Amino acid sequence: SSSIDLSWTTASGADGYLIIQRQGSDPTGTPSDANAYAVSNTIGDGTVAALITSGATTSTTISGLSGDTQYNYSIVPFAWDGSNAATYNYRTSATIPTANAVTFSSSSDVTATGGFSYPTNVDYASYQENSNLTSGNSVAAFGVTVRDGGGSDADAVGTTLTAISFTATNVGYIRRAALYDGGTELAEIAVSGSPIVFTGISATAPDDGTKDLTLRVSYTTNVTDNAQYSFSVSSVTASTSGSGFAAADGGGATSSTAGDNNRIEVTASKLDFTTQPSTSATAGVALATQPVVTARDANNKTDLDYAGTVTLTNSGSLSMTNNATAASSGVVTYSGFRFNAGGTSITLSTSNGDGLTDAPASNAINIFEAEPTTQATNITFSSIVQNGMTVNWTNEIG
Repeated sequence: SSSIDLSWTTASGADGYLIIQRQGSDPTGTPSDANAYAVSNTIGDGTVAALITSGATTSTTISGLSGDTQYNYSIVPFAWDGSNAATYNYRTSATIPTANAVTFSSSSDVTATGGFSYPTNVDYASYQENSNLTSGNSVAAFGVTVRDGGGSDADAVGTTLTAISFTATNVGYIRRAALYDGGTELAEIAVSGSPIVFTGISATAPDDGTKDLTLRVSYTTNVTDNAQYSFSVSSVTASTSGSGFAAADGGGATSSTAGDNNRIEVTASKLDFTTQPSTSATAGVALATQPVVTARDANNKTDLDYAGTVTLTNSGSLSMTNNATAASSGVVTYSGFRFNAGGTSITLSTSNGDGLTDAPASNAINIFEAEPTTQATNITFSSIVQNGMTVNWTNEIG
């Protein structure tokens, strides 16, 4: 509820004052002598808002009023003996003083700023600032507009925002956040979770006007390619010296996730073996553990959009099969990869046509020569002597 503070100068000879209230225009009713009145009693077109029982009192507060409403008051001094209602004598012969005021509205809100330009496919790695956010080292992620009276109201004051909170999805992506009024930073915090809370600020939407604010952020390296983050206003606080908000969350304005708005972009710069191949193998036989190569950026985040072909080479220049495979979601998973000849301490390397830094050499692999395909047959002893013998057999394939 709202309240109005009234003050006046003392009336000579008064034992008290009767304050009459009416909405929208001055009350015209007057009290009748020899009658006692109480708060809420009707007097003509008004009601008794307060009964002051001391002639020395010069102020009072009228509470329980509706917001954004004009209240008009008249004040009538009276004298009496302090105990008998029949002695009440109200001064109504002279012009009765009046005053009016409009209570502050509670209809202000916060909306998503119309026409705000959301960042798309954000190169998060370029915005890693960890101390002081500026327009150059952070991203304008969400615009909000404070609207006094929700657009208009009857009071003659603006709305001053003193605190605002944002809930965030994928908040782990956000390192720091700052609230800006144009080019002026109002507050900045290190983000440790949701909600993101700004306090101790002062941003005023003038009477029946608006104030645009911008949420700027920098990023952690704990991101996932193509994932989006979003913000919603979860609480607002206004100064009591002006209009207030209709809802605790100001209307719950939410940032856009349409298309690529506020979408993280990971751009691969290198290839890495993320699964090392078997350390031993046999020529002609697929490796038991097939190598896996991943396209990643400098922070080792996978570029899910990479679809290039990666070809394996080896330090021994040995013939290979199934050594060229296209990436799927940034990951090259080989299948049926094998060497066609034996060798020792052979390492794998990568080759690509997309300008990525190739992976460091893999672990060393010892490759056995291919096993013979059949056993020898027709073993015979052609001669036997005291200290030896001669053995003959038939050679088979391999």
